Amino acid sequence: MAPARPSRVLVLTTDTVGSAMAGPAIRAVELATQISRQLASEATVTLGSPHPIDRSLPGIAASTYRTEGELRRLVAATDVVVAMAGLLDEHRWIGDADPATGQRPAVVVDAYDPVLFEVLELFASDDRSTRVATAADATSRMVEPLRRADLVLVASDRQRHLVLGMMAALGRIGVDLYDLDPTLERFVAVVPFGLPDQPPTPTAGIRSRAKTARSIPTTSSSCGAAGCTSGSIR
Repeated sequence: MAPARPSRVLVLTTDTVGSAMAGPAIRAVELATQISRQLASEATVTLGSPHPIDRSLPGIAASTYRTEGELRRLVAATDVVVAMAGLLDEHRWIGDADPATGQRPAVVVDAYDPVLFEVLELFASDDRSTRVATAADATSRMVEPLRRADLVLVASDRQRHLVLGMMAALGRIGVDLYDLDPTLERFVAVVPFGLPDQPPTPTAGIRSRAKTARSIPTTSSSCGAAGCTSGSIR
């Protein structure tokens, strides 16, 4: 019998992956890295982004999708999709069964960003209609992907409690799931945010630049009854 084919895991981000990255891209890179390392003999990992990936990713394939069609082809060629809740809300077809084969990829929802609470504060000073609209959009981005999640990742125990409450309200937690795993840890798992294993390399940061600036002589002038004089102060 031929050996089983490794599972194909696709980690998606909408952010730029490069030398400088925002939080969602850092999260996606570290998730892809750990999956590749810990499941090296069981899975192949691809990191997908709508932007060119300008970063070395040992053991991870990089793929850029620029259109909905290209993203659909990426998803069609994978067994497991890992993505932030917002991306899955935007592309709600991810996780649907293929009409030709009846197969569907497993969907891992990364719910580490409870965006509703972010926008409630961010738009607190806006007009009511804007606040209502942004809160409704944020709620959708948090909740809708949970309806079809096979696994949900969070970054802390407090987030896990929040997600379990949402899942219960959606009717996702029932007898069968409880019998399978009473702790529900195989359904909602805590995966801390994630940073590279290597410590950061010291560079000329803000403090260094400030120290350099203070050491540069500057010219000052003072004027009095005798006239104006100039000199250097440090």
